Amino acid sequence: MRRLLGLRDFVHDAIEKTTDLVQETHDAAARKPVAVMELIEPLGAVARAVDTPRSAIAKLVFDRIRATNRTVQAISDVGYKLAQAVLPEELPIEHTPLGKAVGEWTDRAESVLNAVAGDFLEARENGLSIKMSLRLAGRDVTPLELAAQLGAPRGASASEQNNDARSKVCVFVHGLGCSDSIWREHDELTGTERSFGDELARELGYTSLYVRYNTGLHISQNGRALALLLEALFAAYPVELRELALVGHSMGGLVARSAAHYGRALDHRWSRALSHVLCIGSPHFGAPLERAGNVLASVLGFFDVAGTQVPAKLINARSAGIKDLRFGSILDEDWADADPDAFFTDTSKHAPFVDGVSYGYIAARVKPASGAVGELLGDLLVQLPSASGEHRDQTRRLPFHMGHILDGVHHVALTNHPAVYPQIVRFLSACAPAAARDLP
Repeated sequence: MRRLLGLRDFVHDAIEKTTDLVQETHDAAARKPVAVMELIEPLGAVARAVDTPRSAIAKLVFDRIRATNRTVQAISDVGYKLAQAVLPEELPIEHTPLGKAVGEWTDRAESVLNAVAGDFLEARENGLSIKMSLRLAGRDVTPLELAAQLGAPRGASASEQNNDARSKVCVFVHGLGCSDSIWREHDELTGTERSFGDELARELGYTSLYVRYNTGLHISQNGRALALLLEALFAAYPVELRELALVGHSMGGLVARSAAHYGRALDHRWSRALSHVLCIGSPHFGAPLERAGNVLASVLGFFDVAGTQVPAKLINARSAGIKDLRFGSILDEDWADADPDAFFTDTSKHAPFVDGVSYGYIAARVKPASGAVGELLGDLLVQLPSASGEHRDQTRRLPFHMGHILDGVHHVALTNHPAVYPQIVRFLSACAPAAARDLP
């Protein structure tokens, strides 16, 4: 029901925003001939006399559309409240294989919508806006609920502790438009699912957790939210948390770096247990696709005609999270006083690594060859220098303690490719950050 209500609200908001855009375009197109005719009297007086009732009638029509839209929304509110009173919070079908498949599909659709318009959904307090949460078995779980499932409260005797609650935790952070399901891969032969988290639990004794979040928000907003969530996890965790690792894919790597920065800046307790941050296919200095969107919108917006202004405004309506990927912005000050649609303007600040924490990267190139072509193509979405922290300005270069480049792998495959897991193990096996710095 939450999703249905959110979808309904989103449709009504989209109708209103579309009406605003059409009215704005209509007024702009009508003003141009009037402005030209005003230069020639007495044509100017005639043009103004015609334009005044035109403007009033147009405003009346557009206002009527908005009013009708909101009336329909108010009527549907009544139906929603009646359904909410009659129907149970969880329908029985949700626990069937079909219900679970539909639920996973809607999770993915919701994640994509949040990537495109997540900041708008959050500002409108829409039910489709995803809240930063821990995930267990594909479902949201609070730190307290997680602690209850993993074991007895901290301080309990050894016999009361649950073996599932280990002192080492690895948190996986997904990328743009994805959910925690991106880390799971279905094995057709056995009919089971496998993930890096499951393998880490067996091989290195980690408790593996996942997060889900609104990728349309600013990366720094999600970094702060993750830092707060990890602080709540640290407080509720049933055993002493001695080692915490963050593994992020694509945007998730930037969110992990941002969380590490704000966790240390705010003196969070979990940040003292943070030992490793691993970024997999992350655009630390931006992604070419977002830069292309910025250039296209700027070029279209340069021409003062409806045929280019409308597409430019639609392109610029993409979320703040996507725009942060233009130059890899992970701090609040990167965007706080900046125009997000300025043409090719890099306002991102250098964010140094947190002291005492080991940082690593895994990058990929689809063309198994060195040189300019391999670096330019990267994994098709992130170029090799950006993923490996290399920058023309040496003061902004990211001094990763470990790095590895995979050949013949594309961006999305990095979340469950068999060649990635050994590199995660290699990185996390250097438990002491000082030891990781000595790795080749």
